[in-house]
Amino acid sequence: MADRRTATTDYQIAGGLTYTGPLQSRPEDDIGFAVGTTHVNGRIAWSEELQNLAGLGPVAVQGNEYVMELYYTYRPLAGLQVRPNIQYVVDPGGTSRNPNALVFGLKTVANF
Repeated sequence: MADRRTATTDYQIAGGLTYTGPLQSRPEDDIGFAVGTTHVNGRIAWSEELQNLAGLGPVAVQGNEYVMELYYTYRPLAGLQVRPNIQYVVDPGGTSRNPNALVFGLKTVANF
């Protein structure tokens, strides 16, 4: 466990749901949706505020970043997974100064 006094982030909360067998012809595949948030340590935000007050900025004061993800796991063979996903990130880096981001990804897993 990280030291909350010095870690860049002090907590993260995430949760999601998975449904296995969304297609009758693909009983081993699954689809899922997850949401989460990561909070930047208040000491970091305090330091950023001090930099702005001292005229050393402008520095974006960080808070929370929020992520939503939708994915589908395709299992074409035993031991092989292909998982395309789409994520929407609100306040990337924990600041509204950064534009929200739509991210596409692809994860592959091969077990031998």
